[in-house]
Amino acid sequence: MFGLIDIGEYHKWKKRRADKQLKPEFLSSLRVLVVGGGSVGRRYLAILLGLGVGKVAVVEPREDRRAELAEHFGSIGIYAAEDEAYASGPYDIVIVANPPAFHVESGTRAVAVGAHVLMEKSISDKIADVDEFLRSAEKAGRLVGVCYVYRFFDTLQYIKKFLDEGRLGKIYSAQITFSEYLPGWHPWEKPAEWYASQKALGGSELLDENHTIDFATWFFGSITSVAGHVARAADVTVDSDDFAEFTCFHSSGVVSQIHQDAFGRKPRKDMWIMGEKGTFFWDSYMGGNLVEWYDGETGKVEIFKGRVSRPDAFVELVLDFLRAVAENRPPQVGGHEALRTLEVCAAAVRSSAEGKRINL
Repeated sequence: MFGLIDIGEYHKWKKRRADKQLKPEFLSSLRVLVVGGGSVGRRYLAILLGLGVGKVAVVEPREDRRAELAEHFGSIGIYAAEDEAYASGPYDIVIVANPPAFHVESGTRAVAVGAHVLMEKSISDKIADVDEFLRSAEKAGRLVGVCYVYRFFDTLQYIKKFLDEGRLGKIYSAQITFSEYLPGWHPWEKPAEWYASQKALGGSELLDENHTIDFATWFFGSITSVAGHVARAADVTVDSDDFAEFTCFHSSGVVSQIHQDAFGRKPRKDMWIMGEKGTFFWDSYMGGNLVEWYDGETGKVEIFKGRVSRPDAFVELVLDFLRAVAENRPPQVGGHEALRTLEVCAAAVRSSAEGKRINL
């Protein structure tokens, strides 16, 4: 076994079939294909089945994974290749959950058969061809959403609302840290066999955890320039980078400093935001999922404890995309936003190589 998701984890979400924007008949009529049967692909399968989606299928090239998927998920369609899956189509939505190096290819194929596309981040491992893919989707009238799941954490939504209301006053700076030990992410498989460890498959600490860039942009505005260092500092990957530390200069005047690594033995995912009227601290690991607000004017500390778990956030992400399809409106994070995040990653890599600040 290699970390299969317990479908029972999502049974509680069946009640969401009564969602006024997602009628049971809409969900039961949907046809959804998941491309990639790894850990995140299995998570999407469990969510779709738990929500009552009518037709669910998956593409997984590995024979051992196909056998386990069949044992775990029953009679869903399980295919070794995308061609086989599309021969059994059509599909309304395709969720792209294979390695980033194949995202644009799989997304383009999905759009060509008339499907909306929900894509795991990053939208690709390289900028080339992303524009063409997005243009083809727009021409076909198909939606493209990208899975930046942290936007669905209630703690980060709490901060976003606070900032939008101007309650922090002028924001001066922020520090964001994502640190985790790569061999511990998927203990059921060797790091050398996982895409995140291999550059050719789009593996990269910078790309794999660029949630940091996405929500920094969401909070503080577009990033206009980047200065930083990206490297393979430890021995935890085959050849992909495992370290990125860079400074982002935002159009709003905020400066955010981001640290990411795949070798930290004590996990950290946290953020400090310093402003005119106080300081925010967000913690997604040691404190579970909480926000501490220090009011600089009163000296009081307020704690907001999040109720949205990581599995819950994935469900909310899928629900947002399904609503977007039902209502024909943009999803929370669209393809062009994801492309801008990828451009920031590319600028950080270039800054590291050239030893200078890069303007976007």
